[in-house]
Formats: sequence, C-alpha cells, structure tokens
Amino acid sequence: MDYLHKHYDVIRRVQRWLARDWVVYVSHIPREINSVAHTLASWGVRNLGSNVFWRSPPDFVLFPLGRDSMS
Repeated sequence: MDYLHKHYDVIRRVQRWLARDWVVYVSHIPREINSVAHTLASWGVRNLGSNVFWRSPPDFVLFPLGRDSMS
C-alpha cells in the first residue's frame, strides 16, 4: 500500500461516481438569498484542517439563516 497515493481512496470514490450514468442539473443561487452557505464557506476558509459537526446551527449563522428564510 505504500506505493498508493495518500488520497487513493478518495480518488477511487470520485472515479466510481464519474463512471455512473448521471444527469446533473446545476443552478445558480445568488449569495443574497443563500448567505448561510456563504457564511459557512467563509468560516471554512478561515478554519482549514478543522472537522466540525454541529447538531444545530452555530450562532454565527443564525442571522444569515433568518435573512435567507425571508428571501
């Protein structure tokens, strides 16, 4: 196993997904109506290497969550 790439398992999984007969639809959601995703992505950039699991929304997304729910 030493000769395998350190991310071999992830690469193989992606290759299997790509080999499927997929129909994919991509839609653009403006940041103004999806500020929770933007807030979480910004948090993730600042906390690279952290694996965090929340059972409920973290405090810093509550305001954007309320704003998005009114959009």
